[in-house]
This record gives sequence, structure tokens and C-alpha cells, in this order.
Amino acid sequence: MSKNKRPKKSKTSSWRTINQVAAKRSSTPAARRRKLIKGLKVSCLSLLLVAALSFVGYGIYGWATQSGTIHFSLLSQPIQAVEFKTDGVLSKDWVRSKLKLSSQSSLMGLDIFKIKETLESVDQIRSAVVERQFPDTLLITIQEYEPVLRVAVQEPSSEPKVMLVSSEGVVYDGKEYPLITLKRLPYLGGVHLERSNGAFEPLKGMDVVAQLLKKARLQKPHLYADWKIVSCQRFDQREEAVWSVIKIRTSAVGEVVFKPQDFDDQLDKLDYIFRDATENRLRIRRIDLSLGSEAVVQMANRRRGQPYKS
Repeated sequence: MSKNKRPKKSKTSSWRTINQVAAKRSSTPAARRRKLIKGLKVSCLSLLLVAALSFVGYGIYGWATQSGTIHFSLLSQPIQAVEFKTDGVLSKDWVRSKLKLSSQSSLMGLDIFKIKETLESVDQIRSAVVERQFPDTLLITIQEYEPVLRVAVQEPSSEPKVMLVSSEGVVYDGKEYPLITLKRLPYLGGVHLERSNGAFEPLKGMDVVAQLLKKARLQKPHLYADWKIVSCQRFDQREEAVWSVIKIRTSAVGEVVFKPQDFDDQLDKLDYIFRDATENRLRIRRIDLSLGSEAVVQMANRRRGQPYKS
């Protein structure tokens, strides 16, 4: 009896039995055409990127090598215009003359700090701002002191002359003011002027005096128009100086004495006395308003004053 043959065992299926060799790429005409188109697209994009980078690089190089020359050419242009602003009376012609600006001066060649220093060396000028406006304009803006008084100055080495005093006490030689403006300013008396570094020292307390003058000019212009001399001989700006007074010399009522405070009330009293004297044709020599609630009036034909009670 023959022995039964055992059936052969089949090999178990597993992922290890799968052929791992990659299939060959398709080589059909359609596949080759798609591959070619894709390659052309990548090449075009690469060329465009290189061209763009080259253009930017060339522009930067050109700016770096040539912009300096172009920029310098613009800045070296002669000044074509001088723009001038002021809160006072000085004119553009005066500024040009002071600075000696010529038509050949270049904007970049000007020393604007030197120009500012030159302008501010003029006592009338409080401050100056100088700016370049490219390509060819110079802008100058100044602030001036405003005069409130005139003062006669007599120095040993020169002829007497009239100078101006601002509310800050700055004494300066006024330029380009209309004559009518100067004639309306009262004279200042009873002060001692001192020089320092070629200029007069500012007068202390002029802000208080200027306050009286401004109130009179705005509130009582008919009184202010007659004020000739403001005397500060007995004026002291300190608050503890109870003896301090400001004297005004006028044509109509002689001398008027103010205390350096409460100007509104004193001006009202002066206005009342002036109108009363005008209506009654009285001649007044002196009015003292510095005594508080009373005003002492000295008539021209009497030695002793008569009080006006408020």
C-alpha cells in the first residue's frame, strides 16, 4: 500500500511578499507633454524672479551712485524767495539788508544758525526762527517787542536820542515804526539806565506800568491821549513797598498819582473827576488816587487839596 503524500503547504500571503520595485514611469506621449509643460512653467517663473531681482538691484546701485549728485544739485540752487513773517513792524527789505542776502546765495550754503544769531542780536527782536524750504526758499519768522513808552537817552559820547521801552522793560532802538505810533507813546521819566555788554539792562516793574497804560488806552482813550510823561521816580515793584506810586503828567489836569494796583477803580475815579472839572470849567493841578477810597484834588488856584469821596 502506497503511502499518502501530504499536500504541500501554501505560502502564507504577507506584505513582505509584495513586489517593492517601483513601476516604471509612464512614457506615453501625453505624459511627456505634461512633463515638458511643467518644466517650462518652472523655468519661466525662475527667469521672471531673476529679472525682478536684477531690476531692484540695479535701481539701488543707481540711486547709491547717482542720487548724491542729483541731491547736491538741488540744494545748490540760488535762493529764489525769502518768506518773512513777523508780529511787529520790521519788513522783508530790512531783513534782507540786515542779513546781506544776495541773489547768488545758495540755500544750502547759508548758515541758518548764524542768521538766527544775527537777527536776535537786534534788541527789537524777541526771537527768530530760520528754516530752509527746499528747493530754493528761505523762511524767517520773528517775534518783536511791543513798545509801551519812549525814553530820552543822553550818553556822554553821543547825541541824545529817543529809544523805546517794552512791557518787559527792554530798552531798544526802534526801527521802522510809523511816526504816528511813536507820537502816541508817553515818555518815561524817573529811571536810571545801566548798560551791560553793550545793551541797556531791562527795567524792573515795567509790566505793572504797562498794565496801567494798556487799561487806560483801551478803557479811557480820551484820558490816555493826554498822558505825556510817566514818572517812576517813586515806583517800586515790590509788593511790600506801600509808598510806591506811579505819576502821570498830563496837559488837562496836571499830575495824576496812581498806586500800582486796582487800576480799574482809580481810572473810573479819574474819569469822574475829569468830566466834573470839564463841565464846571475847573482848573486842576494835581489828582492823587493812591489814598484808597478818597481822591485828593488840588485846584490850580488853591494850595490845599479838596477830597473827592467815592
